[in-house]
Amino acid sequence: MNQALKFTNSNDFHWPLRLKNLGLCYWTQFCRVPGRSESLDNAVNYLREAATSAFGSPQLKLSAALEWGRIAAQHSHASDPIPAYQVALSLITEVAWLGNTVEKRYIGLHKVRELAMEAAAVAIDVDKYALALEWLEQARSVVWNQDLQLRSPVDELTSKHPVLAQEFTSISSELLRVGNGSQESHISKSSVAAKEEAAQRHRRLAESYAALLSRIRKLDGFENFMRVNIDAALSKSGVRERGFSRQSMIKGKANHFETTLATLWNNLAKPVLDLLGYTNDTRSGQLPHITWCLTGPLSFLPVHAAGYYDRPGAKLSDFAVSSYAPTIGALLAAKASSSEFISSILAVGQSESPGHDLKPLPGATIELANIQRHVAKLSQHTELVGGKATPMAVLNEMKHHNSVHFACHARQNVTDPNKSGFFLHEGELALTSIRKEHFENKGLAFLSACQTATGDKELPDEAVHLASGMLMAGFPSVVATMWSVVDDDAPFVVDRFYKELSKDGVMRTDQVARALHYATQALREKVKEDGGSGDRWFSRWVPYIHIGM
Repeated sequence: MNQALKFTNSNDFHWPLRLKNLGLCYWTQFCRVPGRSESLDNAVNYLREAATSAFGSPQLKLSAALEWGRIAAQHSHASDPIPAYQVALSLITEVAWLGNTVEKRYIGLHKVRELAMEAAAVAIDVDKYALALEWLEQARSVVWNQDLQLRSPVDELTSKHPVLAQEFTSISSELLRVGNGSQESHISKSSVAAKEEAAQRHRRLAESYAALLSRIRKLDGFENFMRVNIDAALSKSGVRERGFSRQSMIKGKANHFETTLATLWNNLAKPVLDLLGYTNDTRSGQLPHITWCLTGPLSFLPVHAAGYYDRPGAKLSDFAVSSYAPTIGALLAAKASSSEFISSILAVGQSESPGHDLKPLPGATIELANIQRHVAKLSQHTELVGGKATPMAVLNEMKHHNSVHFACHARQNVTDPNKSGFFLHEGELALTSIRKEHFENKGLAFLSACQTATGDKELPDEAVHLASGMLMAGFPSVVATMWSVVDDDAPFVVDRFYKELSKDGVMRTDQVARALHYATQALREKVKEDGGSGDRWFSRWVPYIHIGM
């Protein structure tokens, strides 16, 4: 291996691959003879050189950086793992390059799906909690964050450098459209040349964007342009930095759902409530509001339902209202662009889905009637039902209402989330069509459709579901479901939700989570009255969740 490296030029494309292979050979040698410190040093040095090479594919260099980091983490006395993970994280945007389509970016991210948690764990081990938070933000919801960046307003740049701002906005908008595949409908499937020309244009746009972003960041006062300062944002919210001793979240496989909820209570919810002082607060009144930003497998678990259901005062819902956010950056972006009030609602109902082999949803009609009863006098209210609810008509009306309620079937495409969508009359309203619109000053998106917040188990940190897509599209407050719900329950939840939301004569966006909390509590009571198992009939009430602010 040493000989192969000697005969390879350092600017050869194969140079980093041979460096990586040589580093792994020295690592293997060290594992066989642990006392040979020079083997460990050589392993780390060659892997570092491979990861930081000017040549080679981003995937190869990221792989080398991870090997370097893992070895350094095991032997931190000999090498610091922090620089290795800094290099690895810097390569993520190259692996999921803006010059690729959304689908290709997700394919690239499959190979590094655990990087966020791995890097954060290393930072926590050396008491660098702020860095752990920064890395979690950087390595999670990568594709959504890229889109958020492309949509971000550039007011300050416009005031000081209007020409640059106009150029940046133009390139960002075009790159967003191209990356989401808006050109594909204009390209014949048989036109290979046209597809290649479009792909080349996409790559040129991405290169222009990167060059312009670099140019702007060299301007005085714009060094952090398009970077979210998480530390500063949290400091303004009064968040205190504390270190937790890490414990295994779930030891062994839970045999029952109830056991899982008890484990979530003991290991996650109660420690957080204790730290915040909520379990000792016996004052009556409005419950505090907690937003959970979860990672890895936790992203699929109903933390909002954590607790013991055979005793009083041992459930998260007794002490706090819960919401979720895919990343802190997404939550901050939602707050920045939200409308304070829900002033107009578009209610979309599709009880039949001809041509899709889906069962009827008779509850959809009742849902819309419940919405009208509670909100008609408080806000502009428009209904699109049955044959009137075509994809084009719905999308057009969404532009003229700051909130939307979908009562229909939906589907999720985990390979390409942009192809997820809602089944409407004579077609499907795809997420890609919604995200092409530049929505501003929006309020609520209520997705009364099955599994609108079910993610991809292969990409747990990418928030690949319709609900997060609506959040990223500009709706700061989203109600969704984690799995299929009982059709008869949906109208009841919707009725109680809008009743609570409208009780003060005005509907506020920041009260959506509380209204859903009230509605699901009411459903639990209804199940008891119906002779059911109440709290323990988890499949009835647990699916309903709130995402956003």
